[in-house]
Amino acid sequence: MSAWDWFDLYEIDAMRRGDAERLRLARLHHQAYEHRESDPDRALALAADGRRLAEALREPWWALYYDHYRVHALLHFKQDYRDVLDLAVRNTLEVRKPSYGEFPRRLRIHDDLVSAYVGIDPVGYAGPIRQALAYLDGEVPAIGEDRYMLLGGQRQFAVELGDLDRAEWAARKSLDLADGDEDPGMARHFTVFTYAGLAEIAWRRGDWAGLRDAAEAGEEVARQVGHKVELAGLLMWQALVARHEGNEENATRCYRQAVALVARVRMPPDSSYFDAKCAFHERGGQPERALRVRDAELATVGGKGRLAQECRCLLQRCRLQAALGALTDEDVEAAREAARRLREPGAPLAELERLRGL
Repeated sequence: MSAWDWFDLYEIDAMRRGDAERLRLARLHHQAYEHRESDPDRALALAADGRRLAEALREPWWALYYDHYRVHALLHFKQDYRDVLDLAVRNTLEVRKPSYGEFPRRLRIHDDLVSAYVGIDPVGYAGPIRQALAYLDGEVPAIGEDRYMLLGGQRQFAVELGDLDRAEWAARKSLDLADGDEDPGMARHFTVFTYAGLAEIAWRRGDWAGLRDAAEAGEEVARQVGHKVELAGLLMWQALVARHEGNEENATRCYRQAVALVARVRMPPDSSYFDAKCAFHERGGQPERALRVRDAELATVGGKGRLAQECRCLLQRCRLQAALGALTDEDVEAAREAARRLREPGAPLAELERLRGL
């Protein structure tokens, strides 16, 4: 039985028995997913509705599933990490109980905890993240959705630590998995994120050809799947490459498409979109516009529990301000306060001191 067979069988049984409440219980998560980009608050509310309905119907597996879905929505649809860690830990403790031994989303709940740690403070939580990834690597099947998720977590954690070789290894393993996947829909879904990851890896390496190849391949798959936020990021990377290559017409076209896509959805873009957009303006000799991009990023992540990204954004603002000769004590203090909220603030504080000396 696959991870989704239990859900399908439950829905079929509810239909056969004419049980409208349990049929609704089985379908709420589909409705929530449909709203993930257009209205993530609605997606989160539907997950909460599912949790309440499961409790009323005395369906503990469904109650845990919707608690898991709420974490997933906060992590990926809302990118709001303020309260997510407590719920992710609680779910992990709950799923360890014997009654959930065959729960079909058991491993994904552990993956949620990894994603929460990585999104909050990957360096500070490096120890627990490594332990969780090692556990999942021993438990997750060699093929299927859980393996894609594990490889994605390994890739992103490695990127955050600056281990780009390890990050690329995880990405290539995911592409290999997709090539042999008997479920082409699932393969395309995860391939979008893999190419987005490869684009970020190439940019960090200064590999312009690799960045172009990953962004173009990712765009093709993203258009097939319909992932608008990821498509916007891939187009922004292409805009940067085109500007680097001197093709300003193509750069402007890709940039406008990316900005328009982000404007049409309510799911916030991830940090790589802001990095690409900022680099686009810096490559065009427009540091003031790059600074406005960092201000927009700060407005998106500030106070949302994304401690590492908020700190990095503030450091990037200080870098731009220093280059413009406009770095203020207030800029420095804001970055210092963000760094001190990290579990290991040494490196960002040292970088801040370096910027102050420019």
